Amino acid sequence: TEPSLEVHYYITSLDSSVEDLASKVRGHWSIENRLHWILDVTFGEDANRARTANLASNCSLIRKMSINLHADGPSKAGVKHKRMRAMWSDKARDKVFLDSMR
Repeated sequence: TEPSLEVHYYITSLDSSVEDLASKVRGHWSIENRLHWILDVTFGEDANRARTANLASNCSLIRKMSINLHADGPSKAGVKHKRMRAMWSDKARDKVFLDSMR
């Protein structure tokens, strides 16, 4: 695959170097891409066939809340693994909520 070049323009009032601004932009998109990867791999969001705008928005909000609940806490297991454990065990599900309140 040949490398490609894309040009993006940004307007900012920050007094920063080009390198610093580029780092901030890459950091932002790194977080965005990671979130969407988790939503798709863990929840199959790309396969979601919600037909109404309200349903799609509500399901997306619930998925993102679930990611935040499972991301908190001392366990280093992935979100998908934590979610499965919480589905199978009342005790694990209670732990997810209790860990998020600390």
